[in-house]
Amino acid sequence: CRHLGLPDYQKFDQSVLITEGPEAYEKLFREAYDIIGYHPALHGFYVADEPMRPQFFEAVTRCYEIQKKVAPELHPFVNLRGETPDFEPDEFSGKTYEEWIKYIGQDLGISFVTLDNYGPMINDDCIPTYFKAIRGTVEASEKAGGPDVWANLLCSAHYAYRIPTENELRWMVNTAA
Repeated sequence: CRHLGLPDYQKFDQSVLITEGPEAYEKLFREAYDIIGYHPALHGFYVADEPMRPQFFEAVTRCYEIQKKVAPELHPFVNLRGETPDFEPDEFSGKTYEEWIKYIGQDLGISFVTLDNYGPMINDDCIPTYFKAIRGTVEASEKAGGPDVWANLLCSAHYAYRIPTENELRWMVNTAA
């Protein structure tokens, strides 16, 4: 970002909105949009990675609103945790997961969310929860007429996750499809 004359955007997510407020987030977002928003390869801006707790979902929702207000032609996105479909309504400010998905998809015009679920790269015991997470998010989105669900696949070692083999990568692509 710095070589484009942009400020350090490593913290350019819901944390800015939480710590500094919506005005600060919108200002930072407008700065980035004014510099690179014209580029034909820009599809959208990142909002958050694996939000948890009500404060983060409220912030993510507000970030979506701000980004769609400033740049309605773009597609902001959030990467959800594999466990997100199992969160209780208090995580989503009293909404069910399906209601939250419907709100961001239909009311805010969010076109997609990503979902990461790398458990099978720890051990095979995680395979049932992998499918449960994908199914929960896809079903919630379909019922809500909400955003598309894109798989965020693991392609390298990361924390406790092993390096996927060629067969495991193929498996992830096929099961996500």
